[in-house]
Amino acid sequence: MTDTGTPRNTSTVSKATTQSRRLISTWQSFNKSGWNTDNLKQLSLINQRLIGYAERYQDEDHLTVAQAIDKILTQLIDSEQTQDLETLTQRVRDLAKITLRKSDQGNASSTPQLKLRKPIYLAILDTNYAEKLSRQLSYFGLQCKILSTVNELEQHLRITQPSILVMDVDFAGDPDSGIAFVENLSSANTLNFPVSFLSKGRSSLETRLKAIRTGSKSFYLDSIDPGRLIEHMDTEGSDSQDNDYRVLVLDDSRSQAHFIDTTLKKAKMTAKVITDPMLILDTLEEFQPDLVILDMYMPGCTGSELANIIRQHEKWVSMPIIFLSAEDDINKQLQAMSLGGGDDFLTKPINPDYLIRTIRNRGKRAKSLLALMVRDSLTGLYNHTHTLHCLESAVQNAQRENTSLCFAMVDIDHFKKVNDTYGHPIGDKVIKSLSLFLRQRLRKSDVIGRYGGEEFAVVLPNTAATDAVMIMNEILAKFRKIAQSAGDTDFFVSFSCGIAALSPGMEESANLSEIADKALYEAKHAGRNCVRLYSSAN
Repeated sequence: MTDTGTPRNTSTVSKATTQSRRLISTWQSFNKSGWNTDNLKQLSLINQRLIGYAERYQDEDHLTVAQAIDKILTQLIDSEQTQDLETLTQRVRDLAKITLRKSDQGNASSTPQLKLRKPIYLAILDTNYAEKLSRQLSYFGLQCKILSTVNELEQHLRITQPSILVMDVDFAGDPDSGIAFVENLSSANTLNFPVSFLSKGRSSLETRLKAIRTGSKSFYLDSIDPGRLIEHMDTEGSDSQDNDYRVLVLDDSRSQAHFIDTTLKKAKMTAKVITDPMLILDTLEEFQPDLVILDMYMPGCTGSELANIIRQHEKWVSMPIIFLSAEDDINKQLQAMSLGGGDDFLTKPINPDYLIRTIRNRGKRAKSLLALMVRDSLTGLYNHTHTLHCLESAVQNAQRENTSLCFAMVDIDHFKKVNDTYGHPIGDKVIKSLSLFLRQRLRKSDVIGRYGGEEFAVVLPNTAATDAVMIMNEILAKFRKIAQSAGDTDFFVSFSCGIAALSPGMEESANLSEIADKALYEAKHAGRNCVRLYSSAN
């Protein structure tokens, strides 16, 4: 097995990408601790190096953003004021997006810590507790601003709105004064972020009713579980994601296809339009849509016939199919749907609003049903079967594109002892904590599954072996610092991890999972609380 201390192989990552990561990391640190002129000057020096690397290696994307950052920093330093940092924050986010995208293109993985969010504002009277909560959330890659007065909170809200505000119900000093502060924000139409309330020692129905009436959906008594808080943040931000459907459109009329394509894109949906029915199966596999729109009558075949062929594939059996036709006879529409397995029928000419509503309704229901089939009920991660399916697809794609791929298996250390000591509900809480932590620290392109019990699996596309080791080591180092709570008792847990890298001669995904399991066994045999990369030399 390969030693966990393997340094990262930077040969596959451009100098500009590496330098931009340094700039983002420094910005995150200063944004958390507070800004001053010296901090701005230090950030400017790092940015100057980034400009130099981008010019040397002709990296236009990084160069454009770095030059924009340079202008902002120059203005801030010259004016000797640091109040208006919103524009700088936005440019750093732009830089992070470019860095993530470039890292995904080659064999190197993107650094999970570059997922930038607005800070969490902690308006909590107990500053010691606020610092403890901030520290716990930092392990998840989240930044917090601890605010101790109403004036300080108002000042920060004028500069940057938070991803979520955690507000002590008595923050302004009087009973329920924190709730009143949020009520005023709502009345002024400036409450554009979620709020969670914290109450120390009291939880009357009247106080909870006041909190609910501000629009807040979460209320914590005495302490806050970081995992629950993050889930609340994700839930609040899920509405826009629910509308991001991938829609495949097949219509032999180019003008009609263009009209649908334009309508979907205006609704922030991702559309793929084809006019040749013979391309449907290849496009399905390549595009992986959430929903398909089929013209009912086309040269060479009908929409019902194509729908039947699509339904023959187990992978697409539950995907919504919507038929398009000028046919307005309801009986013929119902017959077409029953013969072809369609889910809805839209009559031409199509009303754009009705089209969008139909897609959203069908798409939302299909996603809910799919989640029941492929997701683990406790963690929300992919279940064992679907994880292996994703691994198989990832192996095929890596072989086709000649890119790297790693598969990691993770097992919580001494989990039986956790259950025996604290009970199974606390054990379930630990499992959920790790699942949430993996989601926060890994990329959206990575596949995370609950393999069974306390065991997890991670598929890492476009990731070299050395990068996979580094990433999982970083996750382990942070996770074992998270305090798991059982009543008044805090305890800590770690995990063991085995990693397998796809090799040129490997043909089946089963081989990859088998050797990852062997590497996991070696990690446990080495004393647990470590990461091991499989090597055929041992």
